[in-house]
Amino acid sequence: MIQSVLDVTILSNQILEPILNIKDLRTDKRIEFVGGLRGLENWKSSE
Repeated sequence: MIQSVLDVTILSNQILEPILNIKDLRTDKRIEFVGGLRGLENWKSSE
């Protein structure tokens, strides 16, 4: 059986939660969602 898992789920389960203790991606102040429509330049300016 082949299991499909989203990249964000792998990132969350393997790095964000166990190493950085980020349990809720929506409410943690240390992480921010940058949508594809905002573009790389907008992301750089928000640092």
